[in-house]
Amino acid sequence: MTWLGFPGTSGMSAVDYILVPPDPVLEAGQWCNETPWPLPDCYGVRTGIPNVAIQPGLPCERTGAPFTFGCLNNFRKVSQETIRLWAEILKRVPDSRLVVVARGGTDGALVSYIHAQFGRYGIAAERLVIKGIQPQLAYFNSYNEIDLGLDPFPFNGGTTGYDSIWMGVPYITWPGDMLVSRMGKAILENVGLHQLVADSAESYVARAVELAGDRAALDVLRSDLREKMLGSPLMDAPRLAGGLEAVFRGMWQRWIG
Repeated sequence: MTWLGFPGTSGMSAVDYILVPPDPVLEAGQWCNETPWPLPDCYGVRTGIPNVAIQPGLPCERTGAPFTFGCLNNFRKVSQETIRLWAEILKRVPDSRLVVVARGGTDGALVSYIHAQFGRYGIAAERLVIKGIQPQLAYFNSYNEIDLGLDPFPFNGGTTGYDSIWMGVPYITWPGDMLVSRMGKAILENVGLHQLVADSAESYVARAVELAGDRAALDVLRSDLREKMLGSPLMDAPRLAGGLEAVFRGMWQRWIG
């Protein structure tokens, strides 16, 4: 059986099962060599997160900064199609900016590369805030600068998605057809944010633009995310342990037939 660590198929016939979040697309198994077995609630839990304070209100209103989209995943997760859609969002929200993270974010060559990728779509360099890999507390505090998160695809955020919700920052995701592409969906649905799961490139852009233009609605979405997460399966380790026990028993019962 395989689970966690590597969110994809092993490709090996010797591995019988792969654990997945409850999701009909993943359970169909067309993306993996193993037999998918759904966990009862979610793919995993996140515990021991630092209790970094969430600053009140929308960052753009609290600080007077431009409306800020953000993705604190390592930039190597960001595909060319993701760049294209993020650029489209920035075009449609003209007084906005985007925070991204690149290992060695102050390196001239890497920064130039990111600027060039967005520049192909007419996005000026000054609309991009490029951060390097940060110490833990600085990383969590960076969420206090972000009004709305954007999940990369087809490689979604995993741990970063949990962290974003913990820090009160909802995000838009567009699920694909394999485990690594449906992590954002699994996290958002566990805190009741089904409406942030897009079903196309067009809706991914449209939902981001809509929330950027409806700050009252966005403020409502952000207001109690940490409380929702604390009360959800995403932070309930005993519940996950019980689910795993049921999974193991089910596999054993199937084996003894």
